Amino acid sequence: MTTIDKLIGITAQHNEIVKRVGNGSLDPDNVRKALQDIIEGKFPEIKPPKAAITHVLAKQPTWYVSAVEQLKKVMAFNAALDWGFQDSDFPAIPGYRPSDPNEVLMLAVSLPPKGRKSGLHRTFDELWNLIEAPDGYTKYRWDELKATTKLLRQAPGYSHTPGIRWVVFDPNAYRGKSPEAALKQSKIDSVQLAGLEVLMAALLFPTWTTSWNGGSSPYPNMSALQFYWNSDWSDVPCLSRWDDNRQLELDAYWAGNSNAGWSSPSVREC
Repeated sequence: MTTIDKLIGITAQHNEIVKRVGNGSLDPDNVRKALQDIIEGKFPEIKPPKAAITHVLAKQPTWYVSAVEQLKKVMAFNAALDWGFQDSDFPAIPGYRPSDPNEVLMLAVSLPPKGRKSGLHRTFDELWNLIEAPDGYTKYRWDELKATTKLLRQAPGYSHTPGIRWVVFDPNAYRGKSPEAALKQSKIDSVQLAGLEVLMAALLFPTWTTSWNGGSSPYPNMSALQFYWNSDWSDVPCLSRWDDNRQLELDAYWAGNSNAGWSSPSVREC
């Protein structure tokens, strides 16, 4: 039986094929032949190693939401909130192999500017507004943490490119290091730190926020972003959960502060 999830996945794959034929990265004659083979039921026999598949699936944390469900959720947001993306902008779900047990596949959205609001600041505000607090909790955002040009920017070396892309997200990267130290080390490691992707993860994986314990699941800094406080770009936005106050909080703290219970999540393209 064909489910709506399967139809969404096939539509996304079809749109990706059309996009790649259009930009010249796929040969149109080869694509037509492959599609005709599918229509005629001529499928190549592919038997991926079962051990490899089990290895990948075993690494998904309990809070993870499938790629198909992520795609379905983002498509719904795009339609309801007029994000401005076309069906062809949604990439097909890629195959990937984790290089770390904590890594997961995630759909990341970077919104285009709208009116006088930049894409970076629009995405920051919209994702936070969409995130739902865990049951019994409320959301809190530090009043001073405004998404404006004067107060919020990307760390040096990072830029905001509107679009939708699949990334491999590691929520435990650089655990125990200060955001400042993580940014410095990530450049040596050629690793991209997460900024808006932290908000995206909290939106797509609602129970990720309830898993934070400062141990196996650290609290996340957004170390690819910087917040201006007092007289310098000295702070970094972060998410936390305070059980005493029953709040999911969006704050900013000094980038030089290190804590064993915190991480600077990373992302890599796939």
